Amino acid sequence: MKRLFLVCAILLLTAGCISLPWVKTEGPYTATAQNISADLPEGWMRHNSDQYLFITKDGPLLQYIMVERIHHDGELKYTKKKFRRGMLPDEIAGIIIDNQKSNENVLNMKVETNKPAMINGNPGFEMTFTYKDKRGLEHKSLYYGFMKGDWFYGIRYNAPQRHYYEKELKTFRKFVESLRVAA
Repeated sequence: MKRLFLVCAILLLTAGCISLPWVKTEGPYTATAQNISADLPEGWMRHNSDQYLFITKDGPLLQYIMVERIHHDGELKYTKKKFRRGMLPDEIAGIIIDNQKSNENVLNMKVETNKPAMINGNPGFEMTFTYKDKRGLEHKSLYYGFMKGDWFYGIRYNAPQRHYYEKELKTFRKFVESLRVAA
């Protein structure tokens, strides 16, 4: 499994998709760029950027947890729609759905659930969706999102639906429960 992770990381690095350093995770962590703190699962690997916190256990192609923070007037990667202060959770979820469906690497996206949720005291949404990648592999995502002040917070768990999705779902839920937005 470690060898598979190394091969995936090397392939992504040479393709320019990721950059080093990857750091082993365990316990409390503060991601300053995302203005959050959370308990990171033991034995996973972490990569930080200004746009997101990204962690994986077996490699980005097998499962990952990503936290992004986007200013309400910031650009989304695949849609021209924007967040605004005071948006309702279902309006926010609609923007995320549009952004995902507009991604050329996400094929046949199907929203399975989309419902209101409280994320550590913040009203938001919980959504599950499936899609196929360009190779035909079916993925499943559990996505939480909410607005706090001028910022949108998106917390996503993604894995191939077969085998890997269920394998670390409990770990992701524990991570979400520990997540806190700094004051």
